[in-house]
Amino acid sequence: MYRWKKADKWVAFIECKLKGLSLRNTAEIVGITHVTAFYWRHKVLSALGKESVGAFEGIVEVDETYFLDSYKGRKTIPTRKSRKLGGSASKRGISNEQVCVLVVRDRNKTTLSKRVGSGRILTEQIDITLNSHFQSHTLLISDAHKSYKSYSAKNNVQHIIINGSKKEKVKKGIYHLNNINNYHFRL
Repeated sequence: MYRWKKADKWVAFIECKLKGLSLRNTAEIVGITHVTAFYWRHKVLSALGKESVGAFEGIVEVDETYFLDSYKGRKTIPTRKSRKLGGSASKRGISNEQVCVLVVRDRNKTTLSKRVGSGRILTEQIDITLNSHFQSHTLLISDAHKSYKSYSAKNNVQHIIINGSKKEKVKKGIYHLNNINNYHFRL
């Protein structure tokens, strides 16, 4: 923020963004134009994307979530017709029309959420994303997806599986995916 104009308005801007207000409402409350609010939002998102996450400690929950691929603001879309009012994917289930976001969170709330690709998650994507963030004494908790099993075996990471298809939610009273599922809901 060094040498930025209107630095006194940034706190109000961030508060509006945390409340989920639109750009026009934010601009009106903060006292800037909606164009300035647009550029500020992208500066914040860019800065968040560059923020580095340290190593995860203790019990670490990992899961992926999916969002429809968005081409908002583009005049043409090369691979499909435009969707009106959000719409839905043309294919059932998880497909290449969806962006995969890997979310990793430990019990200290150290969090990493990163776009890893399109479609189903692969072991290689998990390995690239988590390679430098795991310590030898961490415990990984995940669903029963085979990519997490492969990653754990390949990298010698202790792994506990919560199998939701068998109505399993908690193991031994402390191993669960509640933190990551709450994060997905907010995301």
